[in-house]
Amino acid sequence: MRLELNFSSVLEIMSCVSAFMFGFFLLFSKTDNIKANRFLAMSVISLSLEISLPIIEQTNLVITSWFSFSLFTLPLFMFYVLNIVNIGYSKKLYILFLPGVLFNILAIFFTSVAYYGAINYIFNILVIVWLLSFLRRHHLLVLNFYSSINNRTLKWIYVVVYINIAFLLIWIGEDILDLYMHESLSETFSFLSALLTFILVVWIGYFGFNQHTVFKDRLSILTDTSDESSKDDDIISCLSVESDVENIEGLKQEREHFNSIELQLKNEKLYLNAQLDLRSLSDCVDVNSRELSYLINRYSGMNFFQYINSFRVEEFKNNLCSDKAQQLSIIGLAEEAGFNSKSTFYKVFKEKEGMTPKEYGLLQKES
Repeated sequence: MRLELNFSSVLEIMSCVSAFMFGFFLLFSKTDNIKANRFLAMSVISLSLEISLPIIEQTNLVITSWFSFSLFTLPLFMFYVLNIVNIGYSKKLYILFLPGVLFNILAIFFTSVAYYGAINYIFNILVIVWLLSFLRRHHLLVLNFYSSINNRTLKWIYVVVYINIAFLLIWIGEDILDLYMHESLSETFSFLSALLTFILVVWIGYFGFNQHTVFKDRLSILTDTSDESSKDDDIISCLSVESDVENIEGLKQEREHFNSIELQLKNEKLYLNAQLDLRSLSDCVDVNSRELSYLINRYSGMNFFQYINSFRVEEFKNNLCSDKAQQLSIIGLAEEAGFNSKSTFYKVFKEKEGMTPKEYGLLQKES
């Protein structure tokens, strides 16, 4: 019944308590994204209970011999991701909770469930693979919709997924080492697992509280929102879009149509609007967003993010040679050009020009 305390167990206890408190607080907090936060809260509470089981097992309590939460944590987090990006999903996805339910029911009647470790690893690996695939496709979708992706990349969620990958590698390593009785190495793996758990809880706690609903509208950019049936369309289908602009005859007409849109974009300097996205641009040029996305991708060879920011880079370069350069800093000139993020500006400028804005400015002065 005596609990052995060491650095690893102290980290686990801290992680367990912190995760439970964070999850409980988030569960009852009133925020804009209540549904998403409830899934995150349940995921964190599940993680807390998952952490607590090995600790409680040292006290020989019977309950821990059969109940497990490891098949619930990642699916709950997956539903959090789906809700935070505001994507519609089928209720059939809730079947992902079935393995955890079945295991715990079977564990009531059997002392041990055969191959549970392997089932646990395979199931969580599949969820992780799906999450990474979804995040990658969603990132492409964001680039095809927004001209500014600041706070929309969900990088912190990638970190959560990568930490879970590290967990799986550590646990598999522990199981292999247990077979060969490498006790010293097993303790090292146990410490790494405890440390990663603490980092994970703190990471989710910080970013979970600061994550607002960044996608209030569904990014169904390539469906006709006036068509009621389009509401059930899969948002990801837009990534494999093919031309359905049947009223434009031939490639020449398509090119001319794109050129006219680009001319209006330049003449009216629509790109100066820092909040410009595909939907607002389609309203300005009076072109369906599906058609507009297709034309930009095909005839500029860029996604929406790259396309709009290429004009902003040129505007910045013009500002740098104007009287504005005497009054404003580099960041001020970038904001005048339509950029609203310093990091995005520097990244886009260097990718396009092969040098930093400061280096470009010095080069212009020398010439």
